[in-house]
Formats: sequence, structure tokens, C-alpha cells
Amino acid sequence: KLYQEGKPFKPSFADFIEAFKIYGEMSFYYKEKEAFVCFEDHGKVYLTWDNKTNIYLNTDDFHKNADTYSGNYGGIIQRVRSISPDSKIFLVTNPGRKEDKATENYNQAIRKMATLFDGVYIIDLAKYAAPLYKEGTEFRKKFFLGGHMNAMGYEYTAWMFMTYINWIIEQQPEDFQQVGFIGTPYKY
Repeated sequence: KLYQEGKPFKPSFADFIEAFKIYGEMSFYYKEKEAFVCFEDHGKVYLTWDNKTNIYLNTDDFHKNADTYSGNYGGIIQRVRSISPDSKIFLVTNPGRKEDKATENYNQAIRKMATLFDGVYIIDLAKYAAPLYKEGTEFRKKFFLGGHMNAMGYEYTAWMFMTYINWIIEQQPEDFQQVGFIGTPYKY
């Protein structure tokens, strides 16, 4: 509700519960420690404290992940890995048009995936390109049409992605030595 009204995100307990019902998961800080609460099967609610466990992901069977944003996102990664175990997966954070808690939570969940799975890398537009995407910038005037990028904006962003992926590969070349053999029974 606050996000829709363009107000700073300072939720009441009722706002927290409303968002929890919509998203099925929420994180919050209490006494400088992160807590995470989510729904799981049969209406059970789980709470994790200080990222000690990740109850929303079942590492043995992605079909048993919680039906939450993180559980479903993790399930996509797990499904890709069940088909192609050696695949390299690049996830992209949302640079957002303005700073808000919803975008920040989304980006935290995306970044968390790279800590939970091997071979998952982050293209962190929120960290390195966010100023470009803010409302009122020259970039938005030139490369956006309404709320979405135009053809030039998508091409520009594709170049950013290629440059960023190249940088990731150059920083960790050992992770990418075998990519030519992914999907085959061969290894070098």
C-alpha cells in the first residue's frame, strides 16, 4: 500500500501482515539480526533467524520448496540444474526507478541465490547501474518509452550485460574453463 502511494516504506504491523499474505515471505531486522518468515505447505509458518537456515528451499527436492518468491526462484535454478548440472546461471538485480523497500528485498533475494548455489553469478545492476535507471535521468529520456526500455535501451543494456559477464569470467576463469563441454558427457 505504501509503495503504491509512493510513500517511504515504514510499515506498521498490519502492513507487514498484508505484504506477508501477498508475497508469502518477508524478511525483517530485529536487534540488528535478520529474520525471515515464510509460509510452507498446509499453512505452516516458518521463521529463520540470522540466515542460519533456509527453510524456503529444500535442497533435496525443489518440488518441496515453499511457495514463495525465493522458493519458486530457487526452484527454477534447481530445475535448470537437474537438466544441466554444470550450467552457469546469471541472475540480474533490479536497478529500480526509485529506491524502495520492495526493490531492495527483491535484490537481496536475488543476491542470496548466488550464495546458495554454485555456478550462479549476479549481474548487479542495482549496485553498479542504478543511477542510470532513475526517473528523470538522461538515460531514461533517451532509452525508455513509458515504463519500459525502447530498442536502443535493450541494446545498450545487452552491451552492459555482455561487459559484466566478461568481467565475471575474467575474475574467475577457472569457473568457466569447461563451458564448452556443458551439456555433453565430455570433460577436459
